[in-house]
Amino acid sequence: MSLTYELNGRNGSSVSKDDVGLIIGSKAKGLKGVISGSWSMYEALQKSEKRVEEEKPKVRIVLNGHEEGVQVEIISESESMRKLAQLSLDKHIKKIKKTGSLKSHEFLVEYPHRLLGKLIGKKAQNLTRLLNDAKFEGSGKGRKLLIHKDDLETANTARIQVKELSFDKTEDLIQYSKKGGESCVFIGWPPAEDDEYEEHISLKITFKHDSQPLKDRSLFIERLNTVISDRVSQIKEEDGDQMDEINECLGFEEY
Repeated sequence: MSLTYELNGRNGSSVSKDDVGLIIGSKAKGLKGVISGSWSMYEALQKSEKRVEEEKPKVRIVLNGHEEGVQVEIISESESMRKLAQLSLDKHIKKIKKTGSLKSHEFLVEYPHRLLGKLIGKKAQNLTRLLNDAKFEGSGKGRKLLIHKDDLETANTARIQVKELSFDKTEDLIQYSKKGGESCVFIGWPPAEDDEYEEHISLKITFKHDSQPLKDRSLFIERLNTVISDRVSQIKEEDGDQMDEINECLGFEEY
């Protein structure tokens, strides 16, 4: 006998076919953990006064990804085991969803180190402004929320850590980005390995570890990408204009 149902929308959680790999885990560790948790609860039940008179059952969990989400089938001759396996899977999905949505995200930006102070600001006030601009448009009563309404509380815990990156060649910078996986991305067009190395900085976004999972992490990250890109471009443009004025004032020729 089996229990078949859809994961997407269960307990208010959004689950797509792309999440199957996360649920199963590397070398199936995630799914093995779900089954192990099922057995722990089943054994606790059988040691209690509520024990079920039945032979020791087997249990198997099958995940099928499709365009609308993921269908799960829990196969076991024991109704109690099926229900406990469902509970164990629910707990596992809740954990990976929270861990995944709250993991750090690192932006790599081509940016002169000498201009770092302008990006950070006094007492990091410019970084705080970046975070606010990612969440809202405008100010006061007329401000508009630009991220998912349920994500505001968690987004308020976000912090930006800025670090100078120093490499001898662009190839080393690219290898650094690859080590960070999907959560380490270049803002703007990524460099090629044979490009001459330009100074870069890292802006890492972190969240308070016990915050609620983000409903739409991708939207918040996209907003941060936009405001950081705009601010970096503005600073570099203002610096370029200033250097042009200095060169013109001092009579330096441009090459």
